[in-house]
Amino acid sequence: ESALANAEIALERAQERLEDYQVNYNVQLATARQNVANSEAAVDRADDAVTDFGDNHSEQFAQALSNRSTAKITLDNAEKAVRDFLPQHTETVARLRSRIAATENSLTDARTAVRDFETRHAEKLSMARQAVAQAETALDEAQGRMDDFNQRIADGDFFSNHQRNENPGATFDPVQLRALRAGIDLAQKSLADKRRDLDELLAGPKESDRTVVVERVAELEATLVQLNLQMDDIQAGPNSNELERLENAVTLARERLDRAERDLDEAEEGVDLVELARLEAAADQSRVALESARSQLARLEKGPDQAALDGLVKDVATARQARDDLTKEVAAADVALAQANIDAAAATYTRATADVDKTTLRAPIDGIVRLVTIAPGEAVTLDARAIEIVDPYDVSVLGLVDSNYIERISAAAPAEVTLSALPGQVFAAQVANISAVARTERGIISFPVTFTVTVPQNAPAPIRPGLVSVTVPQ
Repeated sequence: ESALANAEIALERAQERLEDYQVNYNVQLATARQNVANSEAAVDRADDAVTDFGDNHSEQFAQALSNRSTAKITLDNAEKAVRDFLPQHTETVARLRSRIAATENSLTDARTAVRDFETRHAEKLSMARQAVAQAETALDEAQGRMDDFNQRIADGDFFSNHQRNENPGATFDPVQLRALRAGIDLAQKSLADKRRDLDELLAGPKESDRTVVVERVAELEATLVQLNLQMDDIQAGPNSNELERLENAVTLARERLDRAERDLDEAEEGVDLVELARLEAAADQSRVALESARSQLARLEKGPDQAALDGLVKDVATARQARDDLTKEVAAADVALAQANIDAAAATYTRATADVDKTTLRAPIDGIVRLVTIAPGEAVTLDARAIEIVDPYDVSVLGLVDSNYIERISAAAPAEVTLSALPGQVFAAQVANISAVARTERGIISFPVTFTVTVPQNAPAPIRPGLVSVTVPQ
């Protein structure tokens, strides 16, 4: 079999060499013809370049006139922008006043939302009670449909197996029974969810919800302060930097106009004789390249090397004869049977490997199981949250720093962190981020700061660290 395979390979290689020789000759012939065509086109382009050189000069002259006109318009626009700077400053003041008025209206609405927080909570509580009542009604209706179905079973409304042929419409349908049970389960789950929502609302409004509304008021107040500061800066007078930028634009426009006028003067001097001589030389070189390409094409059109072609054909015949001699010695049926056995064993191994791989689920990270939400034997849906895994060594702390001390803290500054769950241990930390937006709570202005904690690999880092204390050295 190995000898037969080698003979097949030798035959294929001999055929490939013969085909490659024929293909290479055809490719060379086609390339030579393409080179002739390209050279002819190059000669035409070179002749056209010489012919069009005068026309190009006329176009350059027209382009120089157009560039000078464009530069003149640009200079006029730049000078007009300088003259119109003060009226634009007045429009900027008007737009800023409009933004301040809109921010004040939003701030009034946000403060109203803080006052109406309790009222909205009462409305949510009323809606939650209505939802619980509707869920109880839906559960009663589902239970009633189940009781009616069970009563029909007790009354013998369904026929036995030997009566189904005569009354196919009155047979017992297990699918309907499962659907009724599923309806009861769904109604019970919905009722439990509605009752849970009601219990949360009965416990009173969440402080986090109130915090969101209060923070919105603080955000709008900070925005209003910034807008008023901008108004103070604008009302102090026009921006000298902007005026300087506009004047620089005028200077640049004048320089471009001067350059365009110099280009126009050069174009008016006439045709460049040096450039014309260069184009004529390029045309002569294109003609020489055309003659060379035509000579190469004439040589290839005489046909391929017959001796080399005969040798390749002989190699193919010899390799084919060797393959045929070996083929007679091989029992085709035995080879096919052995190959079939190999394929069947490989397929069995592939299926077994796939079955083993499906029995194992691996988490994408190393960590500690913090929470398990499923029980043995419980069905799990595609997007169900079954297990929660945390990395106890990837710890960050978010704290609030009083505005009086925020200037003493900088990014990447070192810090120390202690956890109530691990008394007596101090962890190294670093300032990762300092928020630029302040928070106001109970009249205290503070800034959120995020710290990255370095937990040693041998430290017993808890999943729930409890209270956290952070110290930043001055």
